[in-house]
Amino acid sequence: MATIAVMNQSMEWSCYALLGIITALMSFFMDMTVSKLLNAHQRLYECLKGHHLLQFLCWTLYPACLCALSTSICPFSADAAVGRLVVEGSAYLFSDGISSAKTLLNPGGYALAGAVAFSGADTHTLSPALLALEMTGQCSHAVPAVVATLVSNAVAGAKHHPSFYDGISLIKQLPHLLSLICTCPKLANVQIKQFVIPAGVVLERTETLASLQHILNADGQFPVVDSHGSLHHECHG
Repeated sequence: MATIAVMNQSMEWSCYALLGIITALMSFFMDMTVSKLLNAHQRLYECLKGHHLLQFLCWTLYPACLCALSTSICPFSADAAVGRLVVEGSAYLFSDGISSAKTLLNPGGYALAGAVAFSGADTHTLSPALLALEMTGQCSHAVPAVVATLVSNAVAGAKHHPSFYDGISLIKQLPHLLSLICTCPKLANVQIKQFVIPAGVVLERTETLASLQHILNADGQFPVVDSHGSLHHECHG
């Protein structure tokens, strides 16, 4: 009986791990679909030059359809449905439960685990599991939710796929984030001078009173540096 109980318990944990893998794969394919749609959106807008009405529809209807597929809009609904689907299939196969105490399967627990696992795979963080547990107050699902989230994070980050936040940074071409070095190695070669706007007026510490008056009249905002050489070294170093 002890061996059967251990096997049943390991089977239950395997279901949670499988749920984490499924949600991670969903996150990967949805992000890939959104990326392809964004590229198609840019090409479509370029083809509609001169047609203002069509360009307006392109910038209103197309993003609305795009948001419907984006993982940033429905990170809990789709994956909760997947978790519910997994538990319904498990309940059909194991109608008497899969533990030695004949504990029936709880669809809500699997739906919660699926939701937090998908959100964790999308953001590459563990915070969705903690937030979901705080909102629901179901401490009994703490360990399964965390396990499913850890598995989904491991699968989603295996191929250095950028998270939702990293994807936004890449789209907006933000200059530097430490987490982007692994997902986008080209950022390691980006120099400061490529994105920093050169200072027009610079105030040195050894500036004379007449020069200071001229700088104040020329511009209301200016950097204060030790010397022009130190500023040049910081921008090109």
